[in-house]
Amino acid sequence: MFDLRDAEMLREIVKAGGFRAAADALGLSQSAISNRIAALEKRLGVLIFDRSRRQASLTLVGRRVLEEGERLIALRDQIVEGITGGAAGGTLRLGVAETIVHTRLPAIVRALREAAPAVRIELSVEVSQRLAAMLAGDEIDLAVLMRQSVPAGALGGPVSRSELGWYASPALDLGEAPLSLAALVRWPIVTFSRGTLPYREVERLFAQPEIEPPILHGSASLATVLSLVVDGTGIGTLPLEMAAEDAARGRIVPVRVAPELTLSAVEFSICRIKSLGAPVDAAIEAICRPD
Repeated sequence: MFDLRDAEMLREIVKAGGFRAAADALGLSQSAISNRIAALEKRLGVLIFDRSRRQASLTLVGRRVLEEGERLIALRDQIVEGITGGAAGGTLRLGVAETIVHTRLPAIVRALREAAPAVRIELSVEVSQRLAAMLAGDEIDLAVLMRQSVPAGALGGPVSRSELGWYASPALDLGEAPLSLAALVRWPIVTFSRGTLPYREVERLFAQPEIEPPILHGSASLATVLSLVVDGTGIGTLPLEMAAEDAARGRIVPVRVAPELTLSAVEFSICRIKSLGAPVDAAIEAICRPD
């Protein structure tokens, strides 16, 4: 019924003082201008200009149409500024692995908010495999996930490296000597969720023919893993950063293990499939750490 081109043309006619002057300013023929306004009047069912006068003169309804057109143009300019300017807004759908929640998430959110103060962050916490599928399926805009799960074609880079350790409740009284594989299997093992790299590594460590496999509990919630360790349910694997506070308070203790049972660190990457606007894209690059 009434679009931006109509609004811009109407504004130019009033500004220039007539159809001919507006045609010259817009690089169009006078007939093109006249036909466009006549078609607009027909669509709206109103007269915008009083054609009984030599100079283009708006009718009362025409002034209302001009005012609404100015609002439409202003809204267009505001949207463009919000997308391309420094005040990028909207909702950023951020998905993170839970290890990141307990380690780097506050710093990542702070960097994104500093780059785009008007942005609203919608947070999802999932396992890395699910985050990769969500990113590829446009269910989230940005993901922080295990490096090995980054989907093909994603843009980004490494963001965090988490060392993992074995922890237990002091009530288990495991002693000071490093525990062997045979000693560890006496206790239930609590670790990351099934299918993740840490889970598969723990599973592989205990896949020895000379021992009975332990009871292996996997959880997508590291907070649950920590709670079970504190409660003495079993020996758990946790990121060192996450466990540090509870270890300092004596709620859990590091478990010394034989060298061959040392767990591999987990590498995380931050990635996106498409541009999220210049400020956010720049913030993502700044978040990435050197390899």
